[in-house]
Amino acid sequence: MDELIRCLRRNMENHILYHYEGQLTGDYDQTESEEEILAMIRWGRSQSPDDGRGDQT
Repeated sequence: MDELIRCLRRNMENHILYHYEGQLTGDYDQTESEEEILAMIRWGRSQSPDDGRGDQT
């Protein structure tokens, strides 16, 4: 649970939004699968820790 909270806070600081202002959708809704959602939570906009785009933890 602590890791999840830490990742979500980091993503929010990096402008990855759970909900866009005034909407019920956000950046996590742009994914197409559960695996992509988990990757975005874990590594930010990056899809894997190897691709060099995004925060790696």
